[in-house]
Amino acid sequence: MLSAKLPPEKMTAWGWRVPLLLGCVIIPFLFTLRRSLQETDEFKSRKQKPNTSEILRSLTANWGIVVIGTMMVTMTTVSFYMITAYTPTFGNSVLHLANIDSLIVTLCVGASNLFWLPIMGALSDRIGRRPLLFVFTILMLLTPIRPCCGWCANPPSRA
Repeated sequence: MLSAKLPPEKMTAWGWRVPLLLGCVIIPFLFTLRRSLQETDEFKSRKQKPNTSEILRSLTANWGIVVIGTMMVTMTTVSFYMITAYTPTFGNSVLHLANIDSLIVTLCVGASNLFWLPIMGALSDRIGRRPLLFVFTILMLLTPIRPCCGWCANPPSRA
């Protein structure tokens, strides 16, 4: 909305700060929410907190799980930034879309996430998380290898 309402120079000068400030406004709400959540029974029943050497020993003993977890977080982080940061840049510089058009594409992708995430969560409850993680990670890795047609490499010019 800001990109549509503000001229580019104002967006560059101060407009980009508005979403950041709005994000900061919700911090007290998040702290309040975190303080009001109940701890799990397993956590409450713990008599002793692990020390640093116990944590390091656990990480060493479970290095495979740590590596897989790191890879999963990396995949979701890369996917998120590809959608929110790279898509508008690609739309502007390669596809020669107007700023607002690139942002609308990003907004539509975000809105589709609101639709698909609960559906895929229900599907993962039904068939398991592992098959979905493998299939969609492989698809995510294979998708950018080669465009299905030449359109992305040679988009039609805007006349």
